[in-house]
Amino acid sequence: MNLSCPQCNSTIGASDVNITADIAKCSECNALFKASDLINQNTKRISMTTPRGSKLELNTKLLNGVELFYPKTGFTAANIFVLLFSVLWLGFDTVWTFLALNGPFYFAFFSIPFWIIGIGILASAINSSRESQTIEISSESIQILKARPFRPKNYSFSFEEVDSITLETRATKDNANDLKQLTKSESYLLSKGMKNPTLKSGIQTVQFLESADFIEKQWITDLLSSILSKQK
Repeated sequence: MNLSCPQCNSTIGASDVNITADIAKCSECNALFKASDLINQNTKRISMTTPRGSKLELNTKLLNGVELFYPKTGFTAANIFVLLFSVLWLGFDTVWTFLALNGPFYFAFFSIPFWIIGIGILASAINSSRESQTIEISSESIQILKARPFRPKNYSFSFEEVDSITLETRATKDNANDLKQLTKSESYLLSKGMKNPTLKSGIQTVQFLESADFIEKQWITDLLSSILSKQK
């Protein structure tokens, strides 16, 4: 039985496993592991049923693979707070710019960075509430679609291109999602940091399902990681 390296997801062949010493070595990254741990991990069965109460919708009846859909979250208390903050920010910018135009016109140019920040916060709040995500998994590739009003994203990778799929700390700031997550699981997030399912392929890193709760994130990470190890 071939095992999968937890560090680089390469296959560890039988020749690299010493059952007597309970040691397994990855020939790709030279990492050493307990063979028994890897065997238990390899035989772990990942449920194809979404967690109880999850918003994730799993479609396993597709001819070409599996599809996971995470719907729009809508305007939550956190989203509304960020939205109101952005409106107040832009309102202040409007007043300041109008007053600046009554003096030397070039004073108004100083408000440009504040307009950019305000519009960015507003767009982030709208995206957070109106974004839905779809993960399409075929026998050869994985595709992550982020449908949202501003800057929608579409990522596509063959399994051979994917280095790992893990749960990792947030790589970027998203105020609306951060506030939402804090209201969901404050004690965990404060102690562990905000984590998302993370796909790494070469120098590219893609995080997804940012609005899901921790149990949903852990489940999808385990599922995709298991599928990846079988495809490698």
